[in-house]
Amino acid sequence: MEYYGLILISVLMFGGCFALNDEYRKLRGSNFKISMESTCIGAVSGLVVLFAFSGFTFDFTPFTLLIAIIGAINGVLFSYCAFKALDVINLSLF
Repeated sequence: MEYYGLILISVLMFGGCFALNDEYRKLRGSNFKISMESTCIGAVSGLVVLFAFSGFTFDFTPFTLLIAIIGAINGVLFSYCAFKALDVINLSLF
């Protein structure tokens, strides 16, 4: 039963994320700069949470830096494509 609860929380958070992205796009637009701002806001908030969970210690290797750069590029491109798609279609279709 615990796993059903986790799945429900995941679905709610995922849907909430897309709803917030849609509202942000409606307020700010959907160009590349806005996509970068949106991704940066999410990344900074995630950094704060993960930094707190790690006991406020910072450590990285060249491999983790490479993966972080690839993840950042992926995040910006995903936001840009999602914002452009939401310009054309409804959130429920997305």
